[in-house]
Amino acid sequence: MARNAVSARDLGDRFDKRARRLERLGREATRLHKRGAISLGSVDSIYEASFLNLVTALERFLEDLFYSALLGHSEMPGVTGAVVFRSREQAESVLLSGRQYVDWLPYDSQVARLGESFLEVSPFARLDRQVAEMALLKEIAVVRNAIAHESGSARKKFLPLAAALRARRRTPGGLLQDVRQGESMHVHYGTQVRVIARALTVPTVRDAKMLLSPERPYERGAMPGKGSYECAACGNGHSVRGVGQKLPSCDSCVLDAVRGKKKTLWRRLY
Repeated sequence: MARNAVSARDLGDRFDKRARRLERLGREATRLHKRGAISLGSVDSIYEASFLNLVTALERFLEDLFYSALLGHSEMPGVTGAVVFRSREQAESVLLSGRQYVDWLPYDSQVARLGESFLEVSPFARLDRQVAEMALLKEIAVVRNAIAHESGSARKKFLPLAAALRARRRTPGGLLQDVRQGESMHVHYGTQVRVIARALTVPTVRDAKMLLSPERPYERGAMPGKGSYECAACGNGHSVRGVGQKLPSCDSCVLDAVRGKKKTLWRRLY
């Protein structure tokens, strides 16, 4: 590996450690408030600052992973650049095109698009059909914008996330401290982005899918590419051997499908 090059695994480890430290910061602020050592306003500020740091760390991770993959340093099988660059500096000069920086969020319109354009095999494509993870990343961006911007638009998008809180606590700090299913939203966000980061850096797609939530299934007639699939309703298997081959109706469910009672959905097997 080239000098100063960092593998995807090491990048994932670095991000994981940073995110865990930020989670602990929120817990410590809560403990201090319960002891009467700091005010609730101070706790809010700590949670919000910690969350902004988490999002910044996530963006840095996505950026570093992209360049690691682009320059062939990721050590992930098959992951390499579609265009050859001598160095990160050269690649950055092309991508920036006169801009001072590249935005790495929103995920779907930024990093996923760059991966598709510049990488032969993109680890970022692992989230393409991950409904829960993509929704989480969008939610994180909404909370980040509500903290970083005072605009009415940012607050309008944020308020539905905090609708269940008391009126005075419908703030980013209030949301981040809100405990749901035994953990604060601050910890929830941190835990979930750590899982996403790990899924983006494990060696294979199969490894990634074992970490992520069930992906969005394919409908009959879709052309998802070569692979093995199973019917989401009955588990019947089907193999696609050609790139342009369409997924059929499930043989076992075909009568219900014809009667309009059931729409065939296929899950990819990894």
